[in-house]
Amino acid sequence: MFILEKDPRRKTRLRFKTDNSDLNDLLRSEFTVPNPASKFSPTAPESLSPISPLGSFQTGLAFDILRYVKKIFPNEKIKLGEGVIPDIRPKFAYDEIKEPNNTKFKLRDYQKASVKLALDNGRGTFELATSAGKSLIIHSIIENIWVVNKTKSQVLILVPTIQLVKQFYGDLVEYGIGEGNVAMFSSFAADLPDAPIIISNRQYLQNHADKLPTIDICITDEAHQLKCGSGVTKLVAGLKTLHKFAFTGTLPEDKMNRWNVIGLNGPVHYEIKAHELQATGAVADTNITSILLDHKEPQPEYTDSTDPLEIAKKRFPLEWKYIESSYIANKFMADMCLKMKGNTIVLFDHVEHGKFFEEICEQFNKDKQIYFVDGSVPLDYRENVRTEMEKSDNCLLLAQTKTFGTGTSIRNIANICFAFTAGTSTTKIVQAIGRGLRLKEGKTEMFLYDFYHNFRYSRKHYDVRRDMYLDHYKSKTFKELEFDLKNKKMSKLQLL
Repeated sequence: MFILEKDPRRKTRLRFKTDNSDLNDLLRSEFTVPNPASKFSPTAPESLSPISPLGSFQTGLAFDILRYVKKIFPNEKIKLGEGVIPDIRPKFAYDEIKEPNNTKFKLRDYQKASVKLALDNGRGTFELATSAGKSLIIHSIIENIWVVNKTKSQVLILVPTIQLVKQFYGDLVEYGIGEGNVAMFSSFAADLPDAPIIISNRQYLQNHADKLPTIDICITDEAHQLKCGSGVTKLVAGLKTLHKFAFTGTLPEDKMNRWNVIGLNGPVHYEIKAHELQATGAVADTNITSILLDHKEPQPEYTDSTDPLEIAKKRFPLEWKYIESSYIANKFMADMCLKMKGNTIVLFDHVEHGKFFEEICEQFNKDKQIYFVDGSVPLDYRENVRTEMEKSDNCLLLAQTKTFGTGTSIRNIANICFAFTAGTSTTKIVQAIGRGLRLKEGKTEMFLYDFYHNFRYSRKHYDVRRDMYLDHYKSKTFKELEFDLKNKKMSKLQLL
């Protein structure tokens, strides 16, 4: 018999008590990944696991681990020790799901199912495609818990940026939570608020967590950023409440980071992809056009060394620097973006590239309102840009991916253009496309333009993105084109 019990050494973790000496080795074998750092450091372990050498693990992983144990030992009896069930499933009793206070808003079926699962389990992770209405679901979870408890539990909502602090605050007030029930705690609102809901960005809170009251419920938005060993992970882990919820459009691709999100917050209770939302009309349809820019030039290669390791290290940056500095390639992309109807967001990775692209756009612009946003741009300016783009239909926003690629809500986006030279992260791509999926009166579709180049890494990375598009979206159109930059000739590769 296996007994799942609280670890007597660390009561916030669990372990199996058993005479079977193979169990822990089998678990660590299944829940393990190679350690990339071992290639560069002889002292780094060859593999990583969320299960300690003595067999303990975070409570949120209990269901995943229990499923595996039942699979490999189908005839073995498993007993849950004292206090384990309340730890892994600290559920809230309820009669029926309460709709938002503002009657303009009504929960969709998947939103109501998410709220129900949150109450049934008392903790957990929700992988909901961008534009699924996570803020409305979070609002409803809080409202329903307050109804259940007949008291206003102290809630902490963690968001990635100060911009999202204001945005989330506005959303909750609009849903009808009541302005006196929610407050912001950030660099622009540094006094600890006296409100049952506190919204804070992670960077600020990591330095001011000692000011927080006792937290009853912790909700992490954009939880894919809960990486192993990070400051925000330590912050969430340090909160004594069992009621922790994580929301993200895409869980981390790295298994250790994925296990970390689940271990802190609980198992994935609900998952919905963008194409499922598109099928219900909850988000805009996608039209995808990829354009291979053929430079008619050989692959940029590093020739200042004969050392294979040095050549390998220099090869990738040499390629993206070559592409980003190409006037003819950036001029082609700028010309297309300036001609697009409706508001357009162009995403770049490196500030120098963004500035170069901006110069070209300004040189040939006729009637677009052009904005530029990178990490150095103040919050007020970003908010002004967001407001202007909601009101206008002729804006061109040049934005750094790490600044505008996650969380920012602008409903009035017609086109999104990928001008960055590389990228295969599902999180990065799906989050970026999510900026254009929000519905607005008169808007039922958005257009994605993916520019890539006839060089080694750019082609390879596009192939990965292409698979993502096919997996995540049911596109109305998917065109693959090629443009000869030297002879200025467009040709069709295929229509999917």
